[in-house]
Amino acid sequence: MRKPETGFINRVNDRLPIMGRAGSRGALTRFAAPLLYEKLNTMYKAGLPDSWYGGRKRDAWVEYKWLPKVTKYGVRPSQYMTAAQMAWLGRQWAAHRLCLAVLGTPQGVLAALPEDFETTFMPGDIDEGQEAQWGYPLTGQFLPLPLFVEKFYLALV
Repeated sequence: MRKPETGFINRVNDRLPIMGRAGSRGALTRFAAPLLYEKLNTMYKAGLPDSWYGGRKRDAWVEYKWLPKVTKYGVRPSQYMTAAQMAWLGRQWAAHRLCLAVLGTPQGVLAALPEDFETTFMPGDIDEGQEAQWGYPLTGQFLPLPLFVEKFYLALV
């Protein structure tokens, strides 16, 4: 039986135009540029994120988490990550790579940059300045899965 996190990752990847991936049911076919993708899973390297994606403009390192519910107190990404994961993503972010903690919830998908791992996000939080400031309009708010996938893709190509 696969873990809920694995199902969430598969739902994201099924919607992305990943090179060589069979069965991408709802992939963003209107976009011509496929992404490179590598599932990263090793017990020998602590802190390595779940996935790496390569696009024309940049690459992204992503740590996925599935949360069955969001409490009235919201979510803080650091609650669900190990110190090694946060350190690894922080080092890549310092090297100017796109690094995200992507939390899937029934309320939507939340993507957070390393500098926001300690921030508590509430469903409905929207940071209007995020798109202009970072050029990554996919962070800092809960988005429906299809909208998250499209914004994530556009940040890479």
